[in-house]
Amino acid sequence: MGQEKPFRNRVRLALEQRLGAHTTGMPSEQSLVSRTTFAANWSPLAWLTLGASAPLVAVRSDTAHRPSRETVGFGDVEFLVRALAFRDRRFSPHHTIGLLAGIKTPTGPRVNDSSGYPAPDDVQPGSGSWDAVFGASYAYFGELSSAFVSASYRHTTTGYQGYRRGSVLGASAAVQLTLNRWSALVLGADFTHTQPSQLATAVRAPDTGGLLLSASPALLFALHQDWLLRFALQVPVIQSWRGTQSETATGILSLVVDL
Repeated sequence: MGQEKPFRNRVRLALEQRLGAHTTGMPSEQSLVSRTTFAANWSPLAWLTLGASAPLVAVRSDTAHRPSRETVGFGDVEFLVRALAFRDRRFSPHHTIGLLAGIKTPTGPRVNDSSGYPAPDDVQPGSGSWDAVFGASYAYFGELSSAFVSASYRHTTTGYQGYRRGSVLGASAAVQLTLNRWSALVLGADFTHTQPSQLATAVRAPDTGGLLLSASPALLFALHQDWLLRFALQVPVIQSWRGTQSETATGILSLVVDL
């Protein structure tokens, strides 16, 4: 979502499921993270798109010689605005440049895990903070191939219990190659640099923050004229974390519908 060709009154709905795991600390704790996100975009004008997304997050955490803990809850709702700053022609453009701005609201409640106690701050589905998002993107649309490049910055603020999650600088690039009338192959890469989280005492939280570069291959299938199914995998290539951390591959399944 967000890279589609714009036209007035376009409505796009999406349901995305992500599943991955990460390990932190000594002794190590492995967390299996499931994130289900519903998103909607609407373009009231040909150059302006409004969007919103709402996630449901489930985390299972396992540490040696301790019972597993499960945390489930709704995350924070995010609102986005994308404006086209450039397109080479009014109808079916080949080149577009977009600017993005958004805000994440503290709508996700603070929840307890299966032990009956509040889940750790970095596992909470919502951060309890107001976060600002800024970004820019370029897209090329050809007959048999397309290309996308984007960059964004998420500025976080203090949330629940004085805990502040690290701000994130992100970038992505992808090339989409048409295989036939109903399928396409995507070859991409995703980069994030996350600042360390901060405790209420203004001390950096241990084992937080770092750099991740992932290869992101995907397959797209047109189920119908306005229905798109996407299978993707984000595979870590370079991991440079602060403290003791590691990330596994993340599987992504999404369904997109245009109305």
